[in-house]
Amino acid sequence: MKIYINKPSPYVRRALIAAHEKNLVDRLELTPIDPWSDPAELHDQNPIGRLPTLIMDDGRPMVESLVIMQFFNEIGDGTDLAGNDRVDALRRAGLNQGIIDSSYAAVIENRRPEGAKWDELVERQTRVIERTVKAAQVSGGFDYGDITLVAALGYLSFRLPDIDWKGQRPDLASWMADLAARPSVALTAPDAP
Repeated sequence: MKIYINKPSPYVRRALIAAHEKNLVDRLELTPIDPWSDPAELHDQNPIGRLPTLIMDDGRPMVESLVIMQFFNEIGDGTDLAGNDRVDALRRAGLNQGIIDSSYAAVIENRRPEGAKWDELVERQTRVIERTVKAAQVSGGFDYGDITLVAALGYLSFRLPDIDWKGQRPDLASWMADLAARPSVALTAPDAP
């Protein structure tokens, strides 16, 4: 299988964490690509043009990181990433994806030149991030919701370090520190080689 990636992407990260957890990394051809360069290679496979994009063994593309995570859970070995309560794992994954989506929107808006940047949007996204971090829950295992939270908080620290989520949620900071040595987490960190 081939997977189009961009290393800092939290969407890519959660799919790759799942691939590691399900012992599928050796079956993947990691293909770095810059989605901002409007690459025909990516668009030929995925007209949406977002990452990650997985090309399955039969040549069909699969898009959206949560869908890819669930696919990896079905075909891989190891612990069930749906955890003990699949509905709760997906519920938390959806909530935690809100941190990713709002962080991503703020990062993109912050890249605009002064005068073109919509400060109110960044402020609103920051409030969404803070509310969602406050509401975030972990399972006690390592399921879809937890994987998404790792990707969300890692991206937040990497791209928006001024948002003090660790001060707001020292319990989550401790949880992230405990997970930092887990191979799937360490090998997929935005700044990992």
